[in-house]
Amino acid sequence: MSIATAQAQPAGKPTTITGLTGMWFMEQNDFEGQVEPPYKPETRAMVEKREAEENAGKVIDDETQVCEPVGVPGMMLSEFPLEILETPGRITIISEMSPLARTIYLNRTKATEGLPPMYNGYSIGHWEGETLVVETENFNDTGFPFRFGNAVHSATTRLTERISLSEDGKVLVDEMTLHDPRYLTDSYKIVRHYNRLPEDSELWESPCMVGWKDDPTAK
Repeated sequence: MSIATAQAQPAGKPTTITGLTGMWFMEQNDFEGQVEPPYKPETRAMVEKREAEENAGKVIDDETQVCEPVGVPGMMLSEFPLEILETPGRITIISEMSPLARTIYLNRTKATEGLPPMYNGYSIGHWEGETLVVETENFNDTGFPFRFGNAVHSATTRLTERISLSEDGKVLVDEMTLHDPRYLTDSYKIVRHYNRLPEDSELWESPCMVGWKDDPTAK
């Protein structure tokens, strides 16, 4: 389905868009040939230390072992499928790997006041022709900042996305540009492609198993 009719709407006016709604699965080849982000020297040292600990089999702080939500941009970078739902004024993204749905607000210009920092941050989007432009800030500072595809997630992260569809509507492209003055010397771009799944596709439940290390049958 084409989103050729999706045009920018006046600020504050709810928008209904068609075309993105559906189930999507990331192209696995996108994991290949990843380029290292422009780390600051101290950041590179931190990443290398963690990698060395993992390779040595040393037990380190692994957020998945305590069922901490992966948040954004991690949920957009995993191998689990996504479901996108479009309703007036907002776009909702659900990931099979995350318990937290992501909301992109289309009729707001700033975040709600008083919100605490969040795993998914706060996303505000607008249409530039056929491209959905999303700005996300207000992230929390929980977990290691480079868990998925070298993607930053920290309290100083700002994420800019340009989301579009192929002409035949079968491929969704998300160009993610990450900014983080604490960890990076410059912005860093990640591009991911998602193939549209059949209309009757469904998300499976993938519950996190709290305390799985205490289960003698766990592998």
